[in-house]
Amino acid sequence: MTKVVRRIANFGTLLLFFALAPWPALATTQGDSDPNRIVILTDDQSEYIFKVNGSNNDGVWNEEGTSIDITITQPWWQTWWFRGTLLLLASGLVLGVFIWQRRRRRTREQELEALVAARTQELKFAQAQIGTIFENSPLAIGTASLEGEILTANAAMSRIFGYPQDELIGVNLIDFFPDPEQRANLMTRLMAKKIIQIPMVQLRRKDGSLFYANLTESILAREDQDVLLGVVDDITTQVLAEQALRESEALEAKTSAVAAERDRLARELHDSVTQSLYTSSLIAEALPKVWQTHPEEALISLDELRQLNLGALAEMRTLLLELRPDTLVDRPLGELLIQLAEAMSSRTNLPITTSIMGNCQLPTQAQVALYRIAQEALNNISKHARATRAWVNLRCSSELVTLRITDNGHGFDPSATGPHRLGLSIMRERVEDIGASLTIKSQPDQGTEILVEWQETGSEY
Repeated sequence: MTKVVRRIANFGTLLLFFALAPWPALATTQGDSDPNRIVILTDDQSEYIFKVNGSNNDGVWNEEGTSIDITITQPWWQTWWFRGTLLLLASGLVLGVFIWQRRRRRTREQELEALVAARTQELKFAQAQIGTIFENSPLAIGTASLEGEILTANAAMSRIFGYPQDELIGVNLIDFFPDPEQRANLMTRLMAKKIIQIPMVQLRRKDGSLFYANLTESILAREDQDVLLGVVDDITTQVLAEQALRESEALEAKTSAVAAERDRLARELHDSVTQSLYTSSLIAEALPKVWQTHPEEALISLDELRQLNLGALAEMRTLLLELRPDTLVDRPLGELLIQLAEAMSSRTNLPITTSIMGNCQLPTQAQVALYRIAQEALNNISKHARATRAWVNLRCSSELVTLRITDNGHGFDPSATGPHRLGLSIMRERVEDIGASLTIKSQPDQGTEILVEWQETGSEY
């Protein structure tokens, strides 16, 4: 209600008469604490004339009186223009937010499309490299159904078994075994253990001739079906050489070392590179479907695929380095240690930090010994230390070369002896061969530090 207030003056016996014209249709009057004031309440929005007549002490009235024009208007917040403006502003804000969200969503979609295109290009490049590595591997690698029918095979498998590569597809694995019962027993073990390694197994070529091989076989799960993954290392030449040199103890020991090294390479190739490559293949096959329904998960899978490929490449470089020992002296020791740490970290998921200071130009024997010591130390960490992190530090100066390898594992008592101390004995022998010093610091639950210091008078770096 709008209040219309006017004070009524009272001077002695002076009386005032007031009237409001026109009288508001919904007006009411009420008293006030001031006896000389009256309040008129109304919601009518209009113009009024307030008329006043008065009398003197003798009761004579002023007939003409006086009047006041009064205009009653709405408060500004109740006016139609204010409410209309407020409605327009609210509508504009809602529309602006909608347009902003739409543009943001479109920008995000464009960014995702660009990212997918870049990752797809990287994937194609990585797949091309993986294909090259797969085809050029000296080990026979192939996949087959659980029934034994070959699905894929590389060039080495074609060469070893004497089949044209296209003829191998569809051949049953039982044809490679002289005794079908042997294959049946192998499959029984494989189904129970999921992965088996058979050394010195005799296999049959297409022409019927037999050869010796180290066989590693495992079951890999795919979306549509499980498949067999096999790695075959032809060791016929090695076996014949061992038989020919059996009378010579020294030559026999050397041949056994070669066989052990080749077995290790075959296991590492299967456990790391081949598994990574096959996992990458499975992720790549599933990505298009995942992208259609869950693009965010597809991006995570793309990054996982990239990490798998990088790890496989690092591991393959290390394995190729083992196959070509002369590379150990053709490249700087610091570069070799970085590559070794990357491959070990990829295979074991153990974070390894490398720090290289100085440019080491070492004699062949010293460089090979320091590399093998680092390799043995990292192997011990991955197998026994139960560490969550490791560090490799190489410092080269004109006076001293320092190799320090540490971990945060559970440690051990260096004075204790046991079967797992064979690696430490090998390290001590290598240190003695190059005239270096070896210090091992370790305590239970406090990690381990291996320090090798080597210097050669007159050496230049």
